[in-house]
Amino acid sequence: MAEGMAENWVMVVSEQHRYQGVSYKSDIIVISGLDPGDRQVLEYKYSGCDPPCLLDSSDGRFVLKGPCYNPMDVINALMTRRGYKVQGSPQQRTLPNIHNKDDKFAFIYHLSKEAPLRRTDTMPSGWKLVKEKGLGGSLLKDAVALARAAPRPCAPSLEEVDGARTAGDTKAYNRQVSK
Repeated sequence: MAEGMAENWVMVVSEQHRYQGVSYKSDIIVISGLDPGDRQVLEYKYSGCDPPCLLDSSDGRFVLKGPCYNPMDVINALMTRRGYKVQGSPQQRTLPNIHNKDDKFAFIYHLSKEAPLRRTDTMPSGWKLVKEKGLGGSLLKDAVALARAAPRPCAPSLEEVDGARTAGDTKAYNRQVSK
């Protein structure tokens, strides 16, 4: 892997079940880990399908539900258009028998591709304050000075609140809050 690159992993779960006289078909495909470009490629490829591609906003899973979504076509599109490679053999897991559908199972595929490493904030927390205050010298002196320079919370800690209430001293609690 090149320097400054990371691997983006995707998990494709394809639920399959047996239809009489038709063999096995995919009911739903759930893909976790897609970036916006990956989703855009799949949305474009399946723009005429009903129901459309769906995005679960709570956790970012991409859902393809219905018979027009073939799991091999989906994986092939991710490989040819987005540079993914299948990692290992697919796994098969049985699913519980619901609504008397026998032979229901899921295929799980793992794919990965190289992606640029995204760095948000590589500075240790508090480093900006250390630089602004010009703290120098030994590490212990710096830590003490940093602790003194840090802003104090305006709300009392839980220990202070619980201690005042258990002792029944509401005046002490009010003094603590007013400080």
